[in-house]
Amino acid sequence: MNVINQLDRKFIVCAVDEIKESDDSCQESGNPRRMLVLIDQHAASERVRVEGFLRTLCHNFLNFESNGSQSADHVELDPPRAILLSKREASILRSTQNILGRWCFELSWPESESCNQSVDQDKYEQFLVHSVPRVVSEKVRWRILPFCALFSSLTRSPASRGR
Repeated sequence: MNVINQLDRKFIVCAVDEIKESDDSCQESGNPRRMLVLIDQHAASERVRVEGFLRTLCHNFLNFESNGSQSADHVELDPPRAILLSKREASILRSTQNILGRWCFELSWPESESCNQSVDQDKYEQFLVHSVPRVVSEKVRWRILPFCALFSSLTRSPASRGR
């Protein structure tokens, strides 16, 4: 692949040699066929960021120490952030707490008397977030990803996330 130029500050223009295993006719003439390819810079940049984000999360998950302590790539929240979710969502988070811990999410559920009494405790449940992966903390700090939306999305089935 040969980079030709940048187009309109949005695309990278490249020339790529076409690979055809079954048809050697273009090789006979001595001129291989070339394709012009435009790469969306924004999409390419976003893909690099997402792959880095996923690599970090997977690294945290796989390198979770055998004694149950978190890796160094997390941020402690002081004071812990209180999050309010539906009882169903909170129940799902409770059941996946060990897995979330391997991803550097440290959660706890305060005793009911210390919870906000104005909240309808039959419908909602409050929990505390004590630490998050560093890559998530950066997204939350810049308000790219609200905390409540993050934990609410973790409780949805994969089929409903695409909606």
